[in-house]
Amino acid sequence: MNVVIVFLIVNLAVLGLLLVRFGRLRREVAELRSRSETLAGGVAQVPEELRRMAREGASMLSIRILNPMELAAQKHWVAGVAGRLTPGIVRRIVSHEAAKIVRQELPKYGVIAEVEVIGRD
Repeated sequence: MNVVIVFLIVNLAVLGLLLVRFGRLRREVAELRSRSETLAGGVAQVPEELRRMAREGASMLSIRILNPMELAAQKHWVAGVAGRLTPGIVRRIVSHEAAKIVRQELPKYGVIAEVEVIGRD
């Protein structure tokens, strides 16, 4: 009889410890889920064009223009002034102009390509 009581007490103690641990794990999972949703919301959304290319398994060439303000200023003096006031617009114009140049030059080398500006417009 004493052995059965001791066995029941030990089982109840183990069950209690498991329930406490289970509760901690549930809270931890909820916290991690909340943090991951926060992180996912903070990341810039991937443009649809990039998602489509990823689904198709297409290869991609990325070009980042590091000196858009200088290029714009070389093209026209007003662009240099405008670049200080509205840098986003100047970057967008330079990106589209560069895409146009690449689109015109690639066929000269026999390249058939889809050239797009992907980013914030």
